[in-house]
Amino acid sequence: MQADNISLSRKKWAITVRLFHWLGALLILSAWMTAEVFDNMSLHRSIGISILLWTAARLINRFLVKAPPAPVMPKWQTGMSHLAHTGLYLSMLAMPISGLLMMMYADRETHFFNLFTVPVLVTPNDEYAELFEKLHNDIWWVILLFLLGMHVVGALYHQFIQKDGLIKRML
Repeated sequence: MQADNISLSRKKWAITVRLFHWLGALLILSAWMTAEVFDNMSLHRSIGISILLWTAARLINRFLVKAPPAPVMPKWQTGMSHLAHTGLYLSMLAMPISGLLMMMYADRETHFFNLFTVPVLVTPNDEYAELFEKLHNDIWWVILLFLLGMHVVGALYHQFIQKDGLIKRML
């Protein structure tokens, strides 16, 4: 069965899926760095909007592109993988949406790389602004970090313990 796993896992995801994956990872890292390392919230917000648009495009691409055969693994691992990926997609949508709503309810303009200003679509409300700030900073961020950690640990487990070549599908 190990040989079957290795031959199956060598079939890569389509190049579009791999590009969405790795550039998405760079966008998330950039969003964190612009907020926490460089304290450039204007750039942070632009990258956040990019993540939202990128994730929407990524989801469309994911539904259009057929997945390569998955390595054989226990059902609980398959379930955890599906749960982690679904959670990652949801959090990559929820983080920028909650950030945008926080800004809108705080009646603060959000610029997208100085190309355009995102219109405020809600009536300003301090309570809602605080709610979405907490969701953005304290809930979705923690969930995203947990799921990213789970994703990386799972990939490393397959690479170094299972040695089934799973990670090669995304390289």
